[in-house]
Amino acid sequence: MQSIYLLDINIISELTKPVQNQTVVQKIFETQKTSVLSSITWGEALFGLKKNKASPVR
Repeated sequence: MQSIYLLDINIISELTKPVQNQTVVQKIFETQKTSVLSSITWGEALFGLKKNKASPVR
């Protein structure tokens, strides 16, 4: 039986950081075929992207 990973926003947001944790990034790419997002996480990601577009870069 194959494992499926439910990713949370703290994992997904790692991909948007200027300095990324390479261990997390590598794991995301290694498990991309068996990883899923909940509709809540998807909504959080869209909200964060929209919010960051409206505010200046830190």
